[in-house]
Amino acid sequence: MIAEPTVHPEEPAGATDHDAWKLFVFRKRREAFFTERLIGSLRQEIQSLANGTHSALDALVRAGEIETGLEDAGAGSPAIGRVAAVVDRLAALACGGAPPDPSSLLDFLDHLRTPVTIACSHPEGFSYYGLNPLDFADLAARIREELAPRVAVIGIRSVGSTLGAVVRAVLGAHGISVERITVRPAGEPYRRKTVFSPEQQDWLRARLNQRCDFVVVDEGPGFSGSTFLSVAQALVDSGVPYSRIVLMGSRPFPLQAAGTMREREWKQFRSCTIEYASHPPSTACRNLGDGAWRELLYPSRSLWPACWVEQERVKHMSADGRSFFKFEGFGRFGELSREQALELAQAGLSPRWMGSEHGYACYEFVVGRPLAGSDLNQAQLSRMAEYCAFRVTHFSSPSADLAMVGAMTRNNLQVEFGGGFKDFSIELPLERPVYPDCRMLPHEWLVDQQGRVVKTDGVGHAEGHQLPGPADIAWDLAGAIVEWDLAPAARAFLLEEYRRRTGDAAGTRLRPYLLVYSVLRMSQCRMSSASMARRREGKYLRRQYERYREKVKELLKEFDV
Repeated sequence: MIAEPTVHPEEPAGATDHDAWKLFVFRKRREAFFTERLIGSLRQEIQSLANGTHSALDALVRAGEIETGLEDAGAGSPAIGRVAAVVDRLAALACGGAPPDPSSLLDFLDHLRTPVTIACSHPEGFSYYGLNPLDFADLAARIREELAPRVAVIGIRSVGSTLGAVVRAVLGAHGISVERITVRPAGEPYRRKTVFSPEQQDWLRARLNQRCDFVVVDEGPGFSGSTFLSVAQALVDSGVPYSRIVLMGSRPFPLQAAGTMREREWKQFRSCTIEYASHPPSTACRNLGDGAWRELLYPSRSLWPACWVEQERVKHMSADGRSFFKFEGFGRFGELSREQALELAQAGLSPRWMGSEHGYACYEFVVGRPLAGSDLNQAQLSRMAEYCAFRVTHFSSPSADLAMVGAMTRNNLQVEFGGGFKDFSIELPLERPVYPDCRMLPHEWLVDQQGRVVKTDGVGHAEGHQLPGPADIAWDLAGAIVEWDLAPAARAFLLEEYRRRTGDAAGTRLRPYLLVYSVLRMSQCRMSSASMARRREGKYLRRQYERYREKVKELLKEFDV
């Protein structure tokens, strides 16, 4: 089952570090995109389906995102209906249906009257957590005989647009009469409320008269189950019997809320969950999740770096041991990761990119040794400067919302050190916005058998669900300085090597980035150590947290607080 993405993970039962859950580590925002540009990308994806250069799943996730954005914007019903029709046809194709005529799909996208921009949320399951829409297709096929001959599917936006279409496609292929809508519950995370529009109320009454079962589809449930339950309760309030409501999610009701009123509410409804990660790449073999990748690179467990394994990307080793697979996402997020991975590989800065399948990127498995702090020398400093310079010239970002980083810094300093930081503010200069690597730690660099040093795991972090998001390249330079614990001379050498390659005197804006970087790493390690307090990993992360905390205290001396 998939771990549910949340803005602020809730405190596990029995955890002792209660304040860890007050820290800001995750980012969740809705970004505005030009609607025509999103539709243009979808058109290209559809056109490429005919020659097999792109997958139906990628096109489906893109289309579902556009449908969600239009629904949230309240755009005119003809536009929503036509995009929803494309989503439904792509879902049928992804689930094994006959390929539609690409021109017929493109006709639906012609002459749409849409807002200039729509806001899209980050579909974290599809881009980070390894959620495959086909997992829900499998679940729909398993439970179809338990459902009525007529079914009404209610997808919870955001990912519910795509998942609802997949469920509709599978049930329809098995002779069930099925239609779907989507809803957006509102309110506080643990007090969600769903309100059906007048049109949706009419739709529900008609389905109720047809004696439909009502299937609610979404990722989750989360910590409290509030989002799912808000939709189920709204259905009950509309006259739907409890026995005709089915909650279809990616995980069971959370153990943390066992014995609560929410659990009692949940048990009034039928519920079912997917079998998570049942669609790995065809040649995938050994699962490298839960930190198991370290077994391949270190001769002793005592040398393992501490990791928040619950937040790691899903990984697998190939059957022949020559390559490995890492989940990097569907749709536009997967495309961005693929583009970046290919450019890094072509520049010789990272392992060779060998293709993608089911949202996973395939990389050459580099036989070598992870670096440690003791490997620091001028050659490695030059390599890091070269790497940062490459990201500046190749991975620039059109925007960066550093306000979230500033809010994180203020909040987390206040949690960590007390109320004296309530009004703390810090200015973060933004001259070279990029998609930063965010992983400049020594063990993220490998030296192979020929002595070549490559950077591993270099894509997808700034686009993921943790802070900072896109930022100035000073973020990665600060990361290198902090993680390698660079002395003044080594720091000066790194910055000069970077300046020589780019002309960018990043050292002049570095000071605030050193602080905010260290604050975020301190917070990540504290939260992760609390999250895994019952595991051996927790104590190692606690040590890392204490190291970053001392670094933050040292850096704060340079600020007037």
